[in-house]
Amino acid sequence: MTLTPNDKLTLVKDILATHHADGVAHASEYEQLYRIVQNLLDDWDTSAQVTTLQAIHNYCAQGLELTDYADHLTENKDNINIWIQSLS
Repeated sequence: MTLTPNDKLTLVKDILATHHADGVAHASEYEQLYRIVQNLLDDWDTSAQVTTLQAIHNYCAQGLELTDYADHLTENKDNINIWIQSLS
């Protein structure tokens, strides 16, 4: 089953909401977010959401370089909330 762009946005929002609520992240989540957001940026006309998706993409890229995500999540907690609202 192929995911539609809206399905992908829902998945992005769900993962971000989990990061925001739990304050916990895993490398696999950053990898998945990175791939999905890259796909959305490459293949879908997201002109209204490009800035948000680019910010999420950067957040994921930074997360992929870490082994301890606590500080990264704390530093981005407000951003994550803004991104979720922006994608809704």
